[in-house]
Amino acid sequence: MSAEIILDTNALRLLADDEFIEKIKNECHNLVIPNVRSEIGSHFSNFISLIQRIGTELRGKFILFERADRVPRDIKRDLKNHRADENDVKVTGTAIRRRNKTGRPAIIVTNDSAFHQSHRLRNIIKVVYVDEALDVLDC
Repeated sequence: MSAEIILDTNALRLLADDEFIEKIKNECHNLVIPNVRSEIGSHFSNFISLIQRIGTELRGKFILFERADRVPRDIKRDLKNHRADENDVKVTGTAIRRRNKTGRPAIIVTNDSAFHQSHRLRNIIKVVYVDEALDVLDC
């Protein structure tokens, strides 16, 4: 089963993990980075060179700065009740967009508790911790 893998900014360290990238490449997943540019610079100073390498390695399975769809009001409210910020809502909107666009399941990889505590979100999108990401890719 292939899926759309959406990384929250706290999961961007997986971009430097060769085993993670290899699993994306071999398991036919798409790796999606939401359009949260304002947060990315604080996580990686070498982000540009990293995405160039990954883009070449994944050839067509890497979607950078995908725009977000509108998040349903009930899900947005639930996320905000769990202290989600606007970038978290963008990550959610990106996952919803990819799920709707491809018809495949979307998985948000994050350590942010707002995602994990939002039952409304987890009814439609799978949410996993960064440390669980490699296990989830074993399809």
